Parts: sequence; structure tokens; C-alpha cells
Amino acid sequence: MAMKLVFLILLMIGVSCTPKGPDSSAESEGSPKQWRQWTKSLSKKYKEPFSSPSITHHIYLKNPGEKVFLNTSGSYARFQRQCEDCPLAISLQEDAKVFIHLPGQKDPVELPMEKPTSVLSDDQFFLSAYHYKDDGRVRVFVHDLKQSGIEKIRNRDFFDYSPEYKIESQWQWLDKPKDVTIQRSDGSSKTMQKVALLKGRLLEKPVELSVYNFASDDSYKDETATMLLYRDYSNGKKTYGAGRFLNVEFPKKIKQLNNGDSVSIDFNYSYNPPCAVSTGFHCPLPQDMVKASVKVGEAYNKPSH
Repeated sequence: MAMKLVFLILLMIGVSCTPKGPDSSAESEGSPKQWRQWTKSLSKKYKEPFSSPSITHHIYLKNPGEKVFLNTSGSYARFQRQCEDCPLAISLQEDAKVFIHLPGQKDPVELPMEKPTSVLSDDQFFLSAYHYKDDGRVRVFVHDLKQSGIEKIRNRDFFDYSPEYKIESQWQWLDKPKDVTIQRSDGSSKTMQKVALLKGRLLEKPVELSVYNFASDDSYKDETATMLLYRDYSNGKKTYGAGRFLNVEFPKKIKQLNNGDSVSIDFNYSYNPPCAVSTGFHCPLPQDMVKASVKVGEAYNKPSH
């Protein structure tokens, strides 16, 4: 898929059994193979050396020549705009290239995009970067492998698959795109355009979910999938308190969808945002409320520290 979201995960559709509660093994008898593969794929990401639990901070860079410093003192590694005693600096140059400046080293080292790179000799601190081509920003992450309990929080728990949480919804274009201010988990906000609604029924309750333009132009209309943000009555009890994400695929490109077209939504593929496992991320806070307890998809395994 061509979605311009670094954490967008491909949705796969399937059917099977009723929920019995969180199942960390994701091997429930009768659950669809595609869904089991999806849960394993998510779980595997938590077991990789540079998974999100190791990320303690991030920062955005946009203007060439902009420089920040990495402070590795204290309880976690973090970026600062000014620092005299920090062990290294990071700068953004032309063509969205990021360079690492080490003390006593004449020439800076370029940081590859989307590839965690060791930045200090003890291999306990890594950096990675992602270029948002739609607005030109570069997001730099610091991975701090010295955190205590980092292995404990690399778990993802899932409810058993339940076919009653797969519904058919109807596409409805808004008369015109609506600017919506989306709050983020770090207290910031971003204005996005709501362009359409997906309307259906879940457990005999009406459901209305917003479709946003995640791009900065009309390129989203060529997509065949999108990410939904929603909350439900299970949040803070069995699932992550701030809500979850859900990816849906369309039968054709967005620009070809007409009012009333059917779109499958499978809540069994709901997953936690990255800020659920790492303080290094901030996430959009869902505004849409599903007025039911959606005990499928990813449950919430609270961090141990």
C-alpha cells in the first residue's frame, strides 16, 4: 500500500470463532490463518532489537542547518535544542539528509533513513530517522537499549477472533471536506481533513467512523486503504485507554467510491498505537466513539515501568 504513514499495517480479512479473552499466543482453534499471521507479524515487531519500546524520545527537523543534541544522562535518552555537555549532535542538511556529529571527529556521519544505527561505542544508543515527504519534515528517534525492563514490555496480547465483529459499512462522502483538529498524546495537535464517513452497525448499535485525508494534497484519492481511529467502551479496562487504530481496504480507489458502496470493517484487526508501548511516540487521539465494548483485536498489556 502507498499510505504515507510509517506505522500503517496491511489489513487482512477473515472469519472464525467467538472471543474468550486476551490470547497472547494468538493460536485460537478455528481462527482464520490470515488473522493469525497478522498477530504474529505484530508480535514479531516487539521482539526485534530496535522495536518501539526501546525508543525514548523523538524530534522533528525541517529546516536545513537545524541542529539538535542527544542527552544520554538521566533516566532516558532525549533530544535537546541546546546542550553543552551532550555526547553528540544531529543536523538536518539539504535533500532531507541527517548527519551525526561526534566530538573529536572532523567529518559528520550520515544517518540512513529507516535503519537504526549505533551512535556511541557501547552500542547502547541508536538513532533512526523517517522522512515525511508530504511536508518535508524528518523525524529522528533515539533508541535507548539501557532502559530497565525493556524485554518485559515487548508483548502483544490479542483477544480470540470473533466473526460478529466483522461488519459491512456504507461509504458516505461529506458535502465538502471538514477541517478537524486532532489532539495528540503529547499535548500537541494537528488539523486534518475529514472527507467521508463509514456507517454501519456493530452488535446492533450504529457505528459511524471518520475517513481522513492523511496526505497534504489529493493523492489520498488514489489509495485503496486507510486507517481509522476509534474509541470504545473497553478502553482503559481491557484495551488501551486512548483508543485503537484499524486499517480497512476498499474494493477500489477512494476516488471511485460512491455513496452507499459497501466497505468491510473487521474490528478483529484493531491494534494499539505506538505510544501505548513507548514514551518516544506521540499519537493522534481518536475522536470517534463506538458505543460498544469491542473486545477483539489487540488487548492492552501495560508496561512494567
